[in-house]
Amino acid sequence: FTNELLSFHFPEFKDIVSKNGYVRKFYEILKSETNSGSIARIFLTGVAPVTVDSMTSGFNIMTDLTLHPLFHDMMGFVEAEVVDLLEKIAVTEADLPLILDDLRKWYDGYRFDLDSPQHLYNPEMVLYFANYYQAVRKYPKKMLTSNVATDYQKIAQIFRIGNNEETSLAYLTTFLETGEIKSYLTDRFNVAIGFGLKEIWSMLFYTGMTTLKAVFGNNYTFQMPNYVIKSLYYDYFVALQLGMAYGTIQYEIRESIEELVAHGHIEPFTKWVEKALTQAHSNRDNVGYNEKHLKTLVVGLLFPYENYLIRSEYEVEKRFIDIFLERIPQVNIKHEILLELKYLKKENADKWIDKDEKIVDPPPVTTKKVAKPRKTKVPPPSSAPKPIPVRPLLDHVVEKATVQLSEYMQLQRFQRPNLLGFCLVYVGATKQGRIPIQFDRRPCFVS
Repeated sequence: FTNELLSFHFPEFKDIVSKNGYVRKFYEILKSETNSGSIARIFLTGVAPVTVDSMTSGFNIMTDLTLHPLFHDMMGFVEAEVVDLLEKIAVTEADLPLILDDLRKWYDGYRFDLDSPQHLYNPEMVLYFANYYQAVRKYPKKMLTSNVATDYQKIAQIFRIGNNEETSLAYLTTFLETGEIKSYLTDRFNVAIGFGLKEIWSMLFYTGMTTLKAVFGNNYTFQMPNYVIKSLYYDYFVALQLGMAYGTIQYEIRESIEELVAHGHIEPFTKWVEKALTQAHSNRDNVGYNEKHLKTLVVGLLFPYENYLIRSEYEVEKRFIDIFLERIPQVNIKHEILLELKYLKKENADKWIDKDEKIVDPPPVTTKKVAKPRKTKVPPPSSAPKPIPVRPLLDHVVEKATVQLSEYMQLQRFQRPNLLGFCLVYVGATKQGRIPIQFDRRPCFVS
């Protein structure tokens, strides 16, 4: 209600909560009835502080319990309740640790009081999983319910309040790259003053799209609570990159990923990356574009396909893998995928580097000369400097990506059948023709 009006009908919102507005009048009646004794207590949930604050003089009897520690655990399931629920649907003692670990990744992570000893699970998502698992004894093919899967529109609506969508893109990108954002928390919104970034990040917190990581004074650090919410942010991010066409091409993107995980064909997917890069470069300044931005975009494009877990900057044996598409237990996909990404700006594609990876002038182009009579060679003085080896920067980047991916494929964590690894090197918005370099991990049998 509030988000919809704020995003698309701001004048109507101010009108209905104004002195003569019907919403304000309704709450004034509730307040008056508490004086008469007709109403003893009122408990409100799902009411953003922007609504309450706009009606303060008409409903100034309320106490905000959002951050109150005594009410923390009623906002979701604590882990003991999730364990109890899984036991009630006959999850075996042997399967319980693995299933619980997966539910932590997908549905856990909400915190409204940093002193609380535990995080909270999303109740709707846990019950969705439990209902399906109880019926067929398998994981759902999609770990997101359709209700939550469309919630990225709520994120979009909040960013649009006050026409902040374009200016918020840089902060959204930082949020996706780092997993956190710092902002003040607004406990009372004032629509007359307007909506800035502080109000936007506060609203995302109040609607459950972020949760608390740290607090210093009134400076809050917000983070994404779990994998489900992360997917919604990436979905919105890619929608911004591809524009209005995103809703109509999601199916085609899914099909390109299906080709990758089912048949090991990565080319259809890389074409979508090129399209998105071209769109991003044409719409925005390319000066600061780097490998992190490329990785964020690729991860976002991978999210429409829900049958795997996307691990970005995945730490294994003190190595950080760019992207690992990991199979969800009991969900049938043929290939798990490792991706190593590299990015070069167009102006750097033809540059050369020395052994210290510093940009240098390319070696002079030599031309054949007419042979001259031989002269006795005089050895150069021992003090003469030796020529410094130079090489094209692009060749160096390709070799570096290849070596890194080869090393990752040898790690114990990835000694598993049907694992494919690809190096993707982009120059500007274009993938190099000799890439992808593919590494294949096929099953081995010892008799």
